[in-house]
Amino acid sequence: YLESLDAPRKQRLEFAKNMHGGGSINSEIQKQADEEEARILDEDPELDILRQQRIERLRKLKSQTQDNLAKGHGKYEEIVEDEFLKTVLKSKFCLCHFYHKDFDMCKLMDKHLEILARDHVETKFIKINAEKTPFFVEKLKVRTLPTVVLFMDGKSIDTLVGFDGMMNAKKDDIVTRALEERIGMSGCIKMERAFYEPDFESKAMEGEEKTFSILSTPQNDSDDDSDW
Repeated sequence: YLESLDAPRKQRLEFAKNMHGGGSINSEIQKQADEEEARILDEDPELDILRQQRIERLRKLKSQTQDNLAKGHGKYEEIVEDEFLKTVLKSKFCLCHFYHKDFDMCKLMDKHLEILARDHVETKFIKINAEKTPFFVEKLKVRTLPTVVLFMDGKSIDTLVGFDGMMNAKKDDIVTRALEERIGMSGCIKMERAFYEPDFESKAMEGEEKTFSILSTPQNDSDDDSDW
């Protein structure tokens, strides 16, 4: 950034930074140096544009977060079959756990999803009793429980069957993070790590075949999950 400044402003900014870094200056001089640095940076119109853009992004994020919280995001809720379509269509991102009340693995999935729901308010986290949801069990080809179906704009974009590849972890928090990464790779929750696909939404909408291909009957080799 310094290279783009004219010589006098560059010298003044360097002086202000040097003053700020001096360990022996008194508080009044340091205050003046801080003010000088801030004033010089404020004179740059490009920097001001970037600052305004950042403020606008933060405002938009705050508005989206408030809207999501009003929809019940931030918590893990159970719904019934009549509420399914309305709930899935109401939020841009939604995750639904099809469970059986007597299956231990479903109870374990509940535990981890409840934690993730608090961390990811951008996504609606719900669960539904598979025994009482015959229509959507058939429609989404749920064959093994627990099954977690991920939605974007009301369309199924991915399906998780049990804890495939995640149960080698010895600690609950590690399993939670592994599940979070798996969901994040599908784009249903936002992840900050660089290796997640940043433009998943546009890729997911490239074609109906790609979006819905995950609805084929899942093939499961794990004994930990229960055929249903």
